[in-house]
Parts: sequence; structure tokens; C-alpha cells
Amino acid sequence: MKHILLEISSPRVMLIRAPQKFFNARFPQGPRLSVPIGLLAIASFLESREVQVQIFDAFVEGEQYHQIVEQGVLSKAPDKATENMLHFGASWDEVTQAISDYRPDIIGISAIFDETTEETLQAAKIARAVMPGALIIIGGPSASTHPDSFLEQCPEIDLVCRGDGEETTLELVEWLQGKRPIEMVSSVVYRQEKANKCTAPRSLPQELDHLGQLNYELVKLERYFKLEQRGIMSRQRFSYPGSHRAITVITSRGCPYACSFCSVHIHAGKKYRTFSPEHVLDHLETLVRKYGINHIHFEDDNLTLDRKRFMKLAAGILERDLKFTWDTPNGVHANTLSRDMMVEMKKTGCVYLIVAVESGDQWVIDEVINKKPMTIEHVLDAFSVGKEIGLDLQAFYVIGFPREKMKNIMTTLKFAMNGLVKWDVTPHVNIAMAYAGTDLYQESLTTGVLTGDDKERKSALGIRISDSRHMITTREFTPESMLKLNEKYHRKFVMVLFFKMLKFGLFHPLLLLRNLSYFREIKHQLGGNFKETAMQLFFARLLYPNALIRESTFSSKSRELRASSNQGSGLAP
Repeated sequence: MKHILLEISSPRVMLIRAPQKFFNARFPQGPRLSVPIGLLAIASFLESREVQVQIFDAFVEGEQYHQIVEQGVLSKAPDKATENMLHFGASWDEVTQAISDYRPDIIGISAIFDETTEETLQAAKIARAVMPGALIIIGGPSASTHPDSFLEQCPEIDLVCRGDGEETTLELVEWLQGKRPIEMVSSVVYRQEKANKCTAPRSLPQELDHLGQLNYELVKLERYFKLEQRGIMSRQRFSYPGSHRAITVITSRGCPYACSFCSVHIHAGKKYRTFSPEHVLDHLETLVRKYGINHIHFEDDNLTLDRKRFMKLAAGILERDLKFTWDTPNGVHANTLSRDMMVEMKKTGCVYLIVAVESGDQWVIDEVINKKPMTIEHVLDAFSVGKEIGLDLQAFYVIGFPREKMKNIMTTLKFAMNGLVKWDVTPHVNIAMAYAGTDLYQESLTTGVLTGDDKERKSALGIRISDSRHMITTREFTPESMLKLNEKYHRKFVMVLFFKMLKFGLFHPLLLLRNLSYFREIKHQLGGNFKETAMQLFFARLLYPNALIRESTFSSKSRELRASSNQGSGLAP
């Protein structure tokens, strides 16, 4: 890293989310838009230490953003090499201009998913061309999982940050200032003459409050809400007037479980670390009262792991009269749930809860996935309580593990169907992917079941699967046979859901009429596209019969909060 200038008194930091490519334009097949919480956490921490910092989120920058907001249209990518995909976000020329305008000394680029590695590397190359003397760093889950690969593929990258980024980035600022040697910067990987150097891992404290609160003034918050209104959503959510003012919140980090397919422990650690209930409640109160947030995606991997802590959060939400709806898009463990917790979830505004079931076969849960101590009984108890109290539930399932036989896979698919038919639990079935750093990857590598091609594939919903080398082939199945089987059952699930919706409409005709009115409204928002409107209606409304019954409560909360936040912050209605 001889090109880097040291002893800079006040280094300027720029944090970038690069534009990405997608097969389709809108949810659930298109861009997943959300405030870049990881970058925002780093930027907020740096700013509190008086470091100059700027976030450039390509998702809400450039001419394309204005085109979508004004016309509701996401255009094709101009790059002929990716003519079958859509370019989402600022153009590469606009990224170049943004870096040139700010002229940062440190450029940090997020690498969250393996599927977007190409775009991450392109951003690094542009950053080096514009700022030859800058320190270019890559961070995020994908980078943390295989840092050597990023350094090998892209000489423009100087180093990779592993794990939590707040304190590591501050230490890199101090290195540029000449206040510490690079060897004293924790959790980074960089090149040396003969081999890459990995510094000592950072000690991870149990409590996270010292990281401070997020400063939402560092992002263009209203732009995310405008894109949500145009059907470019962050996550699946129940849609009601005002629900587009949605945001992601993470209240804890780390996972003590050892699920074979999961890589979260590589970047977040196995220690369960939390923000205190008081810190989280202050955060929520700021979002609700200052920024007029109506819906929150709690994206913790283990929101309900500490039951006592969760119940304190629920009690605090009610005591502070914080009115918002919420969901758990990453899922919760069935063995951490209780009836009392689920009742409190409904009281505090939960519109749907995802249970991470993974398999309907106990042997697969115990011996293949290693999701102990969860049992099928825990899952069925959660399903039963959800139906009893009127809380919409969904469930994650994974099929196609190396040691699975077709009978195990069919057991899971039949379990998922039974959950839908009997308990009204909407299933989401995914195909096992052996990502680097996971136990599943090591097992698949050792047994020689990984595929060897780089073809772009789509999942059953058309979502991008970029590197199919993570997919699995055994004597029992191939990636193609799993995709076909998944699509077959996906169609069956949709058919059952359709008939359940018809039945619901017969018993609740006024709610059905309300949805027809909603259909006209979102059709106008989406530029008159009938198919996209129908998809939006399905995924954002009809999947949630219990939420539809309670909708008037959510809408009135939305109106009250918007009125109070407008008075307090000057937000436009």
C-alpha cells in the first residue's frame, strides 16, 4: 500500500453502495431497496468522533432515481454485456463523478452478497482510477467471508474489513493520521509480499450501546420512501396507507446457533450481542416521532433469543405509546417463542411473523442442518398459537442438502403444504446454497457435490442466483431438478392461497371491496401495469388476512403519526 499517503490530519471518508443488476424491475423479483444500515452505522460512529464522512448510496442517486419517481419506470441496462438484466441505481459515470466531487482519502465499498461481487469490484476499479492515492477498503458479509478472494480478484482493493465496521474504520482513519501502525488495526486483511496479512480479530463486547445512535441525516431518507411508493420495496410487507414509510432496524448482532447453511457467524460472530432495551426504544421513538416511520423491519437474526429482553422491548413500546407496524423478515426460531410473546407481538403492531423452520423432517433439522434444540413440536406450537390469536405467520424452508434423500425433501414440502392448509402459514421454500465459510460448504466441498459452472440462474421467483458453483448436485437431485420441483410446489402453494383468499372474501366482502379500491390506487402508482399491480396486491395485501381485518387500526396510527411528525420536523405530507 505504498501509494497511500499517511499522516493526513483530517481524512475524508466516503462509503459507497454500488449500483446492482437484477433480472426484473420490482419486488419480489427486482431490486431490494433499504437504507444501507451497515454504512449508516459506520458513518454515524465516525461523525460522532468528528470524522468527515459521506454516504453515496447509488440506489437513490442519479437520473434513474428521478425517472422512477416521476414515471414509475426502471429502464434496461445500457451495458450490452448485461442486456438481459436491469441496471438499478446511479450510472457508473455518476458514481465516478460523485467520487471526483468529494475527493475522499478513504473509500469504503459494501459487499453484502456474493451475487453482487462483480458490481463491488467495478466500484473499486472506478474509485482507484479517480483517486489513485486513496485507501480503498471493502467490508460487509461477503467480504468478511472470503477476503482473500477479493484481494486476489481486484488489485485496486487495498484491504478488507472483517466483521463490525465502526471501530475498524475509525482505526483506519487513525492509521492515515499516523496515530497507529497498520498492524494495530483489528480485523483487517491486506497484502504482503508473500501472503496476505490478517490482523488480530476484534474483541466483541456484549453490549453495543457504546456505538451510539444512528444519524439518519446522513442519508436521503425521503428518497427511499418515494421509491417504495413506486413498488421498489426493501422487504415484503403488509401495505396500508403510510406503510411505505418503512425502515430496517437491527437490535442485536451475532448468532450462537450453528445452522450448517448460515454464514452469519463469520461476519457477526457467535456471541449474541445486543443494544439495551432502553437504547432500542430511544431509537424507535426517534424514528416514529421525528421521521414519521410507520413500519419497521426488525432484521435481527435472533430477535426473540432473549425472551426477557424481548418482553422488555414490547412493554416499552406500549408504555411509550409508540405506534407502528412491524415484521421479522429474517425469521425467528420457533423454540424461542411462547404464547405470551406472540400475544405481545400482536399488541405492539406485528403484522406477520416469519418462523425459520428450515425442514419438516426432524432428522434433517438435527443431523443435517444442526438446528438444535428446535423441534417440529416447537414449530407446530407456534403455528397453532398464530392461528388462535390471529397473527399472520410465514415460514422459511430449505431443500437440497447433500445428505438429503428425495423422501426427506418431500417430507419438508408436504409439511409446508400442511402448514398452509391447516394453519394458514405461508411457505417460502429455498434451495440450499453452499456459501463459502459455512459448514455446508465444507461438507459439499469434501464430498464433491458442488456444481462447477458460472451460469446465471433464477430462483422460482426469478431472483438472481449469480454463482451456481454454490449449488449442489447429488445422486438424488441436480440444481435444475430442485428448481423445477420448487417451482412446481410454488404453483401449488399459490393455488391454495388463491382459494383461501376467495374464501376470505366471501366472509369479509367489505374488505374485498377495499382491496379493489387499493388495486386501482397502486395501478396508478405503478404506471398502469396490470401484472405488476396484481403482484403487488398479492404480496403486499392478500397474504395477510389477519392484518387486513386490523387495517383500520394501522391506518389511523399512520395518520396520527404523520400529523405529529409533520408538526415536529417539517416533513412534507
